[in-house]
Amino acid sequence: MTRVVVTGFTGQGTSTVVRDEELAPRPGSSLFDVWAYDDGPVLIPTGLGDGRQFRTHFPPENGVRVYTGKMAADGTPADSSSPVIYPDLVDAMTKGNLGPDRSPGFHASDTIDVAVIIAGEMGLELEDGEITTLRPGDIVIQNGTNHAWHPSKTEGCEIAWVLIGARRQ
Repeated sequence: MTRVVVTGFTGQGTSTVVRDEELAPRPGSSLFDVWAYDDGPVLIPTGLGDGRQFRTHFPPENGVRVYTGKMAADGTPADSSSPVIYPDLVDAMTKGNLGPDRSPGFHASDTIDVAVIIAGEMGLELEDGEITTLRPGDIVIQNGTNHAWHPSKTEGCEIAWVLIGARRQ
């Protein structure tokens, strides 16, 4: 399981823990919804909330999403019962899979994604067809490009993502 601890402030401005819980994966996937924020830009110390409001997969401009995921070596998710399908994720997959030479899972979103490999290996495939192998401790800054993720067929992968909503020029 993945544990999340979110800090915030009381009405009097005192620092406090606003959320401390073990997370279960999103139904039908290996993705854990960690933290979300849609109403940026944010003013500290108010306005952040506990981050449970995942209304969309990708954040709006100035919004944030935090996910972790564990993928088995064979690519199966941790839980295969009724998946949550967000329309914006379906739309991103449609935009990304633009041709017969594309791997399944190609997608593009109006986000800057920061990914950290925790364990195992992950392949990051871009439109040029190259797959960059990422290992524990590697950090990827993915700037709205058309891409696909490929967990290692022998090790699987554990990864954490922070998605920051951006505007495309």
